[in-house]
Amino acid sequence: MQVSKQFKLHKACDNDKGSLRPALQSIHFDGENLVATNGHILAIVKPLTDKNDQPGNIPIKAFIEASKMGTKKEEAKLTIESNQVKIGENGNGQAFDLVQELFPEWEKIMPNPKIKEKPVFKLRFNVDLLKQLSEAMGSTTGIITMYFSNDNMSDGKGYLTCQSAIPVTVDDQYDENNNDSQGILMPVRI
Repeated sequence: MQVSKQFKLHKACDNDKGSLRPALQSIHFDGENLVATNGHILAIVKPLTDKNDQPGNIPIKAFIEASKMGTKKEEAKLTIESNQVKIGENGNGQAFDLVQELFPEWEKIMPNPKIKEKPVFKLRFNVDLLKQLSEAMGSTTGIITMYFSNDNMSDGKGYLTCQSAIPVTVDDQYDENNNDSQGILMPVRI
């Protein structure tokens, strides 16, 4: 299979060395999709597949090493066969053992694909700015709360648009009563 190097699926995996769920420390290939999750986020990518590619759980290290090979514009190449994933052109590179644990049934939690046709609302913003805001507000966990209300969301044309800004608070240790730091995310189109 071939995967664009722009995809960093390993960043969606559980990187905790003491994890009790080794499958979450892998990137699952189901024959059609590459899926990574840490139990809080889930990322899905469709690679270019070969008819010989078999399903399996690819170790994070194999995925990272495959993306280092070749030029930046080349695709990362992986071949799964016989309980191993081989990286490089025609599977001639280094071999890694597949993670032998059942991957979570991720399809069961996926929303109905038709939700994209007529969503209640969409939220679009720059994640780097949100991360910067979280850090500027002193978050140690990276957890924030965004507050939406009907008072500040309407453009009169059928779009929900934040007319002012979205209030944001830091939720370290999930303490909703801690209002020591606050911020705003400047107008975003919803």
